[in-house]
Amino acid sequence: MTVEGCPKVAKYILVGFNVLVLIVGCVAIGLGAWTLVADNGQLREITGSNLYRGASITIIVGGCIIVVLAFLGCGGSIMESRVMLGIYFVIMLLFLILFVVATVLGFVYKDDLKSELSKQMEKTLVNQYEVDLTNNQNNREVTDVWNDIQTNLKCCGVEGSLGSDRSWFLWQSSAWYRAQPANSNRTLVPASCCNKALTNTDQCRKVNGTA
Repeated sequence: MTVEGCPKVAKYILVGFNVLVLIVGCVAIGLGAWTLVADNGQLREITGSNLYRGASITIIVGGCIIVVLAFLGCGGSIMESRVMLGIYFVIMLLFLILFVVATVLGFVYKDDLKSELSKQMEKTLVNQYEVDLTNNQNNREVTDVWNDIQTNLKCCGVEGSLGSDRSWFLWQSSAWYRAQPANSNRTLVPASCCNKALTNTDQCRKVNGTA
């Protein structure tokens, strides 16, 4: 290959790379739009609508930036426009810097995000689980998703297993627990906290121990 042919090869490589980037951007936009408009009510209810909506919008915005970047890269390469390629590389650099900053911030504030998510999940568990299921669709969805999570993940509450004091304490502060008759036969956790293989689920729900 001659030296003169190298720029053409570089141009085609850059075009091919940006076609892939364009596809990634379109997929991101589609995924963000789907999560924003799809019927994912259960997930929204248990994690908090603001967190859910914010994540969806972030994905869409990121996808749009990627698409614009890909068009600049392809157009600049095909037309051999120094202006477009200059803008492309500047945006690429800024995007890389933003990615690094976002990664660092995500690492620094991961505990805060986890805490906020846990608080929202605790709020739904305490205030909505098994509350007015006949008249409240949101509460029915929250109840169903909590039962699914606890059954499939073999956990109990927001943190810990059935044997966790934290789980038991949280359930005993819930509206579901307070709605039970005030006597010694109260069940302390829902049936979904207990292993399906147990022969005595009622005992599991009343005795604090790992099951």
